Amino acid sequence: MKLIIAFVFLSTSLLAQIKKEITVGYVETYDKLPKIVFTPSSVAEYDKYANTKYIVKPKLKTSKTHHIINSKGKQFNLKKYKDYGGEESYSGYGFLGYYPKLKMFALTENSTAEHLGFGNLVLIDSLTSYQYAIVSIGDGAVETPIPSPEGKYLIYYYNWPYEDNSCFIGLMKIGDRKNPQKVLTEKAGFDTKKWAVENVKWIDDNTFLIKAFTVKPYNRQGDRFYQYFKANTK
Repeated sequence: MKLIIAFVFLSTSLLAQIKKEITVGYVETYDKLPKIVFTPSSVAEYDKYANTKYIVKPKLKTSKTHHIINSKGKQFNLKKYKDYGGEESYSGYGFLGYYPKLKMFALTENSTAEHLGFGNLVLIDSLTSYQYAIVSIGDGAVETPIPSPEGKYLIYYYNWPYEDNSCFIGLMKIGDRKNPQKVLTEKAGFDTKKWAVENVKWIDDNTFLIKAFTVKPYNRQGDRFYQYFKANTK
């Protein structure tokens, strides 16, 4: 019996290594971690720092039905997502771009079912071929993650589509590729029902700014009222 259990465990471990697929960002994990602490900032401080172009969109080799992504030692043929407007189930990928500093491709893995859309954000390491899926906080994928200037941290957010002035923010630490299982690890999280996120700027590798907004309830197309916050990674 012990031999059977050991064989099953070994087979599962080998399968995980072969697939090279790792999922991170579960709410249950963030619930056990420290919360991001924000202090008030200002529009003057926010405007001091330019928006950094952290992701580019190279032209991929594609077919009519697939995105073709080449990483070191492997070619990914990922089915393109086609939106049927919820009329029927369909799954596939949308290409977001490439992080030159991180050497990673960013995509959304999307599906529709019973007139609802679902999605995760996926990062593909071009040097190791590992895939890192950041799970959705709600139905759709989280916003495209923003790396810190020196690539030590990754921050992302999710504005709740059915709740005004509500969001989740996740902060991850970027580790060494020598340990692929720990390239992305959750560090701290934050959620609020007082405002949503319009933009994020890094000041340096340890400090970032949030441009937050509120709208009048049930009037999302109306005026946005802005607030500014600052936090650090420690």
